[in-house]
Amino acid sequence: MLLIPYGYRKRIAFLSNLASVAKQQSFCRAGLMGLAECIASVARGNDSEVEWGEDAFLVKLEIASESFPQHDKTSLLDVLRFVIESSKQHFNPNYRFRVCEKVIEAAASVVCTFEVPLQILLHFISTLPREFTDYGGCGKKHCSANCCNTEDKLLMSLHDFPKRFTSCHYLVDAVLTYDDEDLEAWEFEAKRWARVLFLAIKEEHHLISLFTFIQNYGTIICKQNNDLEWIPVKFFIITLSLVLELQIMKERAAECGTKVRSKSEFSMLETVVRLNYKEAAILFEKFAKAFLLILVLRTDYIKPVNVSAEELVSFANMSCSIFSPSIMMEDVALPSSVRGKLGGPSQRRLSSSTTTAVLQAVTAMKCVAAISSWCAKFESDILLNTSFSFLWRFFLKTISSPSCDSETGAEICLAAYEALAPVLKALVSMFSPQHLDTIRENDKFLLPKVEGAPLLDSLALLFLQNVNNLLTVGVLARSRRAVLMNWKWLCLESLLSIPSYAYVSGLHVEDRICFFSDAALRLIFTDLVESLENAGEVSVLPMLRSVRLALRLFARGKFGSVVSSCSGVDVQVNSQLQC
Repeated sequence: MLLIPYGYRKRIAFLSNLASVAKQQSFCRAGLMGLAECIASVARGNDSEVEWGEDAFLVKLEIASESFPQHDKTSLLDVLRFVIESSKQHFNPNYRFRVCEKVIEAAASVVCTFEVPLQILLHFISTLPREFTDYGGCGKKHCSANCCNTEDKLLMSLHDFPKRFTSCHYLVDAVLTYDDEDLEAWEFEAKRWARVLFLAIKEEHHLISLFTFIQNYGTIICKQNNDLEWIPVKFFIITLSLVLELQIMKERAAECGTKVRSKSEFSMLETVVRLNYKEAAILFEKFAKAFLLILVLRTDYIKPVNVSAEELVSFANMSCSIFSPSIMMEDVALPSSVRGKLGGPSQRRLSSSTTTAVLQAVTAMKCVAAISSWCAKFESDILLNTSFSFLWRFFLKTISSPSCDSETGAEICLAAYEALAPVLKALVSMFSPQHLDTIRENDKFLLPKVEGAPLLDSLALLFLQNVNNLLTVGVLARSRRAVLMNWKWLCLESLLSIPSYAYVSGLHVEDRICFFSDAALRLIFTDLVESLENAGEVSVLPMLRSVRLALRLFARGKFGSVVSSCSGVDVQVNSQLQC
């Protein structure tokens, strides 16, 4: 039987007390670094106390498990997390990373990942800067190593999370509703889980359970009963968190595949290990195939079963019926403000049941858009034509919906534009010359097309007209109009990005495809310039990016066919922009 050194127990107690000092007083840069160094030194202890052999890690687990109760380990992680939070008040990223490295070193020395509740572990790791734990980050090796060494118990807990997360605990006669705050809390929880999941997985078979969950829930999502409203929206949130984490990994993998970070001013952060991009690409493709199973039926990946061809698209289409103009919504008496709450995002002026239906539709469209955009990076255009057509039709329906003269109707229109922003962003990333026929085929049912007319002219002008009408009709509260303005500029930025993506995707100048007329582009540019002066903080960046895109289109129009009969920006418009 292993004898636990008495000194080790004393060191654990002293470490907890030492880390708690950060809660009792503030430290300057040198002081906090000194504290972090002391914490790491105490956690390491005297190596002569225990003789470490091949199974040193298992010995350390036994020591740590018996030394102090679980709640003490939870408390220790809490005070260590506070040390990390304290480092964020200093602006030097290298300094913050070094403090984090010392804290992680200490935590890994005395606490094993499976010995604390999963939520505590997720909360602790979420405190670390993204750059510290992402691929190529200087702290990833510490987090991954500790997660990997205890992979059986930790992975089991991580694999059980999606089922626990999506399970619906409710009273029999209860009406299930949720609002933006609930959604935000669920998204935060799911993002923390996805971040730790990709730190823990090391082998392909670690993902089998997750792929099974995606397929089982994704292919039967339309068959859920109406009283299980939490299950679909939580499944969408889980899926969105996975796609977001994969996108971050892909960006970091691309960066690390082309360069190694230069030597830092701190010797502990000299270089980072390159990510094997080929292995990462295989992982990305496997997720694309798994997502595609719930988006469109792939008989070469699964055996024919009793599932509809486009489960996720079908469910999103059904959820978006709330945006239909034919559905009459009566205004209900709502308070002018929410009592007991100051600041924060503006509240939707809708009843609880309508808010739930709207949020489900918005989240479903975000999920379809995110999955379609991700799969388009790895799969052929033919397989994604269904989702592209669906997303494009949603764009056409949204911009062609008539303005509402009631506050409830206007709020629902606002939610439709909220869903349109990620849809347009996905359409831009998916755009290719093969989709031109799909666009023309759908557009002819909305507006009569003139031979040789610019492809996006009528759509962009109709979009601006309807959004501006909704803003000027006066039924939306001022705070809600500000929210609508933000979605307007995000959508406009995506529309102006389509020509650039089209040429990157293989469209040739010789094809003589014109996207905007000079008159339409001038109208868009004028709207942008006139709105910049009174723009909200969140709208400034998308507006400036739109200005840059418009100027580029003007410049290209002089030498190509992106803009028809372009005469550039005149002195008057240019002076407006400078003012």
